[in-house]
Amino acid sequence: MHDATAYIFYVTHDVNKHAGHPQNFLYRWAEKIKLNVFIVLPLLSFALTFLLQEYGDQLVNALTDYLFGMEIRQVISVGLIGYFSLMHYYTEAFT
Repeated sequence: MHDATAYIFYVTHDVNKHAGHPQNFLYRWAEKIKLNVFIVLPLLSFALTFLLQEYGDQLVNALTDYLFGMEIRQVISVGLIGYFSLMHYYTEAFT
């Protein structure tokens, strides 16, 4: 339950920050297609997380194997998603 309320807090903060004049591509795009960002942000974040978890490691493995001739395993699932998780709790310490 905590993660859901924290996510709502972050989305509300972001919406308030961009109210009136969208400052980035995502908000301009949502405004252009007349879709509320309270729908766009969760859909985008869940889709991005799914794609990273499902395909990120294989993509990085193929890329590093092609470029450097070596595999780097679980760089997305452990490294990047782990980093985002730690940043989530670090940010919550201030809020």
